Amino acid sequence: MLNIPSHPHAMPTGDILRELASNGSLLIQRQVKLAEQEARRNIKQETKSAELFGVAGAVAYAGVIVLLVAAALGIGAALGDRFWAGALIIGGALLLIAGILAPIGWKFHVKRPLRRTREELDKELSWGRAQLTT
Repeated sequence: MLNIPSHPHAMPTGDILRELASNGSLLIQRQVKLAEQEARRNIKQETKSAELFGVAGAVAYAGVIVLLVAAALGIGAALGDRFWAGALIIGGALLLIAGILAPIGWKFHVKRPLRRTREELDKELSWGRAQLTT
């Protein structure tokens, strides 16, 4: 592979094409390696996001169950004692916790997967187009 900068105007077409193929192969290898590294980081981040979403879902589920029990106790209490008040407070607190955890989980969500790889690929494609047009 050529390490010195070339001047396409002074090179025969065959040499330009060989250098372009060589540089293209190296570029592809580097882009694949970059994509692999970035994908590993994204997977770690998405795993954390999924874990927090899972916890938020479990807490919300528990909150719904408690609220359903509270509704049942409320109907029973309407006939006598007020057993439902404690159940409603607990159910509301569980839903509040879920409401706090869900946005935290979303914060760890990868907004633009492979962002750096895409930017580098766009730069390299632009460079390649410029080389072909000069």
